[in-house]
Amino acid sequence: MRKGEIKYKILNLIEDSVIESVKFPMIVISAGYGASLGRLWRVGDKINSKIDNYRIDRKKMQESKIRVQKYLWKLKKDGLIRESKSKIILTEKGRNKLLADKYKFLIPEIKKTNSLIIISYDIPEYLNTERKRLIEMLKILKFKPIHQSLWSGNTLVTKEILETFEKRGTLKHLHIFEVSKQGTLQKLN
Repeated sequence: MRKGEIKYKILNLIEDSVIESVKFPMIVISAGYGASLGRLWRVGDKINSKIDNYRIDRKKMQESKIRVQKYLWKLKKDGLIRESKSKIILTEKGRNKLLADKYKFLIPEIKKTNSLIIISYDIPEYLNTERKRLIEMLKILKFKPIHQSLWSGNTLVTKEILETFEKRGTLKHLHIFEVSKQGTLQKLN
């Protein structure tokens, strides 16, 4: 390599394109000592590509961060959360909202039917918490109590709902009936 050739390559690289002062040392170091002008260009393009991808990823991350901050602000405004030092804490109102929506998203979409669906259950005393959960689920499914353990509604009991009851361990204690023809059956009160 002749004296001044590296200086010439660097000046040529700078003249042909505007290079940010941060990128320039990265290009020269990455290309290696005595690299050809073509190698400097390839390394420069590679670094520019990485930096552009980083900017895009950083922009997406910044947009995501802004969306999360807006949603947290909305939850805070609604009184569902509060901030304490570096923690986000659920308020009493937030806890109540969480309990109210507890099974709302665990149960598949509710489908209506023209038939009357009757659900009867006989859950043992030692499964008291499961009984309470079943009642919550029946309320979410828009069933109404007829008697303490007898509920009716027009919600179609789909395979997904049955699987949910099975996961909860309550399906074996349930009896589900569909009244498709009324005949002479009428409510007297």
